[in-house]
Amino acid sequence: MSVRKTRPMNTQKFNFNSFKAAGEEFMMTLTAKLSEMGIPARSLKSDHLCFRAGTSEDYDFYKAALSFQGELLSEPLVNGRPISTFRLASPFQTNFHEISLLELPAPKRGTFYPTGFEHAEFVVNECFTTFRSKFPQLDFAEGGNQSLNPELCLKLGQGIQAKFHHVTLDRVIEIEEAEIKDIVFDLDGTLIKSRENIYKINQIVFSNALDREVSLQESIEKFQPEFSKLFESFGITCPAKKSDAIANWASVSSEFSYEMFEGALEALIELKNHICDTELCY
Repeated sequence: MSVRKTRPMNTQKFNFNSFKAAGEEFMMTLTAKLSEMGIPARSLKSDHLCFRAGTSEDYDFYKAALSFQGELLSEPLVNGRPISTFRLASPFQTNFHEISLLELPAPKRGTFYPTGFEHAEFVVNECFTTFRSKFPQLDFAEGGNQSLNPELCLKLGQGIQAKFHHVTLDRVIEIEEAEIKDIVFDLDGTLIKSRENIYKINQIVFSNALDREVSLQESIEKFQPEFSKLFESFGITCPAKKSDAIANWASVSSEFSYEMFEGALEALIELKNHICDTELCY
């Protein structure tokens, strides 16, 4: 593909319109190839394109040039090399996708690849096991950040890939760069009467997650104080189902009311007054 050829861009003026057109051509070619393989990429949300720099000089050139075309969201070091992510003011636009995020990785030490567009990433809402089962003829590889945003990679030849994940790149950046502003202590069973409500919440949430009726007794017997252990107890392994269950838990729990144990409020007030008296309150 012409967009994969290395060009001595450091000696040429950057033309964003040409760059954008090359990205759009790459995206249309990639989605057409995926469609031929049975993957409905045209109907999937694509959250970003990746443009690889073949040399450190190319990386510096494109980073500087793209800084005039949008906002640099992040530039973390990943495996010893920087990866920039830009939100472009003028997104890539095809008949099926509008993509505003561009990922620009610096080259890995000891590896060589041409400067050019390398992959697009798509968001899937179903668990990877279900997604992969639809395309048994295809050889997906697992990659990405396994704890935050695992992904499936599909090589399409000529150094080109399509990747599939559950969380958009801008959301991942937001999570990774979030500043801790508040500390929340879990006071269940200490200050607040919540256990009986939690049994009922779990009953509703896991009935939805498992698409079957979970009895209150089953909810009590399988209770665990942590989500990771709850998922294990109910046999839920799919990352997408876990995310949906956590979101559903927050929604369902907001419909319940809670009471404090007798004397708990007075104890908190006394503690606050003691801190203020010792000049630690400010």
